[in-house]
Amino acid sequence: MLRSIGDFPLEKLKTYLPTLTAPADFDSFWKEMNSFIPETIDSEITWLDYPVASIKVADVSIKSWDETPIRAWLIVPNQGPGPFPALLHFHGYTGSRGQVGEFLKWALQGIAVISFEVRGQGFSPDYARYPNGNQIPGWMTLGIEKKENYYYANVYRDVLTCVDWAFQLEEIDSERVGGYGESQGGALTLIAAAMRSELCLAMADYPFLSHFSRAVQVAGSGPYLELLSYVKFRDPRMENYDQLMKNLAYFDVMNFCPNIKIPTLMSIGLEDIVTPPSTVFAAYNHLANKEIELKIYPENGHEPNPFHEEERIKFVAEYLLARG
Repeated sequence: MLRSIGDFPLEKLKTYLPTLTAPADFDSFWKEMNSFIPETIDSEITWLDYPVASIKVADVSIKSWDETPIRAWLIVPNQGPGPFPALLHFHGYTGSRGQVGEFLKWALQGIAVISFEVRGQGFSPDYARYPNGNQIPGWMTLGIEKKENYYYANVYRDVLTCVDWAFQLEEIDSERVGGYGESQGGALTLIAAAMRSELCLAMADYPFLSHFSRAVQVAGSGPYLELLSYVKFRDPRMENYDQLMKNLAYFDVMNFCPNIKIPTLMSIGLEDIVTPPSTVFAAYNHLANKEIELKIYPENGHEPNPFHEEERIKFVAEYLLARG
């Protein structure tokens, strides 16, 4: 496992199509994981006073598959009973559901927004591990020795639970629901798109959790380095490294991408050392759908991009709002 500085040149990135690493039982494993999700999902919805009269805001706690309460914002246009088109938001690593004001640009267009937290991050607990959330890194290797107990096995099941919950809501137009997020949130958006065909669009910016074998070679900062630290201190002669990579293959976003058949918008900055461009192109180039776009920003790193925000607004107008 030799590390290199930098990434492939752009022309190679455009055609970069690494071999998928999905194990033979990949589909059956996820069929079993999906069986944990209940048909009816319980939640507590508390409507709040909010100073913008054109929207309604609720603080939500969703009971996930193992009864871990996942916190979320439910933001609904105050324009009659609905149902409304909706966007489901997933946050980045060490993040949270954010603040309501971050989502006004959608709500003021008549779009409902649900911003979910990831277990153990933000303010949501992780009943598989501990009773409180936090913003401290360290989730990448939790339970990694056994795929059924891996942290992201739990998180991916949470994502599917939350998506199913959203489709239960009377305020939501089930024919017009999309997902979006950045980094970890971009990865979770692609997972949702691959495993819940009811979604009508996905917007995944510089997605994390993709092409692990390449990521640990070229990432210069961020969560992938947690894997290197784990190997350094727990497996210094790399005797179990192949098994580690095999376990991670069940959670590699790249392996889910051939199942994504909805319009998808992605972005990457070529200076990104957290989710290196080759790992993002690996996911993008395996997407099955033809209505896909990858916006490339040569001087951007792993960071919010106001120019790309305009692209997302156009994409939502075409593939979500126009469906009405």
